[in-house]
Amino acid sequence: MIAWIYVMTLVELSVVSWLDIKVKKISNLWPIINLLLSIGLRFIYPDLYPWEWASLLFPAGWIVVGFLLFLVGIMGAGDSKFLASLFLLIPLEQHSAMFEKVLYTTLVVGLMMLTLHQIEF
Repeated sequence: MIAWIYVMTLVELSVVSWLDIKVKKISNLWPIINLLLSIGLRFIYPDLYPWEWASLLFPAGWIVVGFLLFLVGIMGAGDSKFLASLFLLIPLEQHSAMFEKVLYTTLVVGLMMLTLHQIEF
């Protein structure tokens, strides 16, 4: 049905990840693009993207948690803004599932990096 939204999100996530690895910075242009796309999607698919406060719960949570992680030097400011805006592109019913996938991926990658960092010493 709307599999193209997930494919485009995967493509965007891959491009932004690659650029982040290369440049070590995520441009503020990406969250702006995501915000504009999410507004458009709300008009095209009003059933999947309702105009309600629940749609902003996970994006606002990413801003708050991302800011705290930024303060302790774990996450960059661009990462936090990008993840918050990425959740605007995910249909409301999928927010919890997407959060679980991001959490698991973060744990696996973080543990791998910690393990590889320990091996180097």
